[in-house]
Amino acid sequence: MKLQFIERTITLAKNNVDLVAAQVAEGRRPPLDQNMELVELNRIRALRESSEAAVELKILELKNLLGVAPDLPFAIRGELVGLLEPIPPEAVAAERAIETRPDLQAARAAEGFAAARGRQARAEGRLDAELMVGYQRMRSSFPLLDMNSQTGALMTMNEQMNFVTFGVKLMLPVRDRKEGMAAAARLEENAARSRREFGELTAKRQIAASYVRYNRAMRAKEIYRIGVREQAEKNLDVVRQMYELGSRTLLDHIAEQRRFIETENGYIDALLEVFLARSEILRTTNSPELINK
Repeated sequence: MKLQFIERTITLAKNNVDLVAAQVAEGRRPPLDQNMELVELNRIRALRESSEAAVELKILELKNLLGVAPDLPFAIRGELVGLLEPIPPEAVAAERAIETRPDLQAARAAEGFAAARGRQARAEGRLDAELMVGYQRMRSSFPLLDMNSQTGALMTMNEQMNFVTFGVKLMLPVRDRKEGMAAAARLEENAARSRREFGELTAKRQIAASYVRYNRAMRAKEIYRIGVREQAEKNLDVVRQMYELGSRTLLDHIAEQRRFIETENGYIDALLEVFLARSEILRTTNSPELINK
């Protein structure tokens, strides 16, 4: 966008040089005016060279991020103004970030894991009881003979006994080891909770800062658009007409033209700042899909 504006400015400067050259040839202007216009044209050309170098360097950086070879052709579609779409409200963005940001999800997972380990350590450190029930049947015989009361026959003397046992089995934890594990687990839980809370607080601060940047950039852009650009262009037209009528000097015209160029560059920089602030919001809120719209 800035290069396009510089190209338009160079075209206007060339027209001014041609116009002044014709007036000098007619004797209506001194040769100094032609030299001053030519100096201004070359100054704008030098500005274009530095701007093109900055764009080429940014494209090389972008190619590197995308894994594209430096010598392959690469072009960016769309206009900067078309990329400045609305963003979600700050409260909605903060809620989304808390739920979906990978770093916060990892912190919550670590907190849950620490809580599970803490519950396990506390469970292993408690007094545990187990109910036991048993049944036994014993039969004993003796090397003596006895008479059967029913048949009168002799038989070996024996005895049969039934036993039912029941009770409670207590498992006592080792005091030092279990208490140490439980204390370490509590500290780990607290640390994980603190890390998660700090991560959420940091995310909210980042989102708040990015919204402050975005809102200020939007105000600056609107000030340029409504209260600066149009008036600067009108001032340049008036000074140009007055210069052509002879009531203003060439230096006045050149100075006003430089102010106009500075104003347009400031507006373009304001647009870029809005885009960068919007991109920062989308990054901190984990909303990459909005960038592709």
